[in-house]
Amino acid sequence: MTVGTRLRAGALSVGVLILVAGCTTSAADGPTSTPVVSVTATPSVVDPSTFAPSSNAAPASPSPSVAESSASPSGSADISPQEAADRAAIAMAWSRFWSVSDNLWRLPESDRAGAASAVAVEPTISQAVEQARVLQQQGLEAYGTPSFHPYWEQKVDGQSIAVMGDCTDTSQTGAQEVATGTKTTVGVPERNTRSTFVRGDDGYWRVQKIEYIMDEPCP
Repeated sequence: MTVGTRLRAGALSVGVLILVAGCTTSAADGPTSTPVVSVTATPSVVDPSTFAPSSNAAPASPSPSVAESSASPSGSADISPQEAADRAAIAMAWSRFWSVSDNLWRLPESDRAGAASAVAVEPTISQAVEQARVLQQQGLEAYGTPSFHPYWEQKVDGQSIAVMGDCTDTSQTGAQEVATGTKTTVGVPERNTRSTFVRGDDGYWRVQKIEYIMDEPCP
């Protein structure tokens, strides 16, 4: 299968259709050479089943408290307390990112970039804002509750850039029309991803990019 074929297959199976953000296919920079589809954090507008669930609450700023994380990082045996804390904070940042990005369309346009900056960095901020605009334009929102299952192929090791894998269960989520509640898409039980995070001067982790791994099942 060629790189181009992988990209087209990924667009159909994962919903990574290029409507807002640019998408490129390349070998991963991480610990394996698995082909990936790099979407730099913006899922398809046509298939928003990659989103976190919608809610009526406005996007919340991320909290650095490890205890607040709803996602339990895997691979935590035989690691230092600091490593465990960093992994928990990153897992929480991952969950918060989807919650915030999914709800940007509910905010006034002038407030969206500020809300996105709480959980992401450029170029993801601009892409998330554009995604919100298109979602609103198409009259769509997300429904359901995804389940996050983080895994680690490499340590954070005290660095300010970290890569976390996640096997996300989106089978109970999808897109629906805001006006009618009619469901138009549904997610999948396992979506293997690799996400890059950066830690700011304020201590918060934010999403820099997301890659959907097409040729490798969840570990």
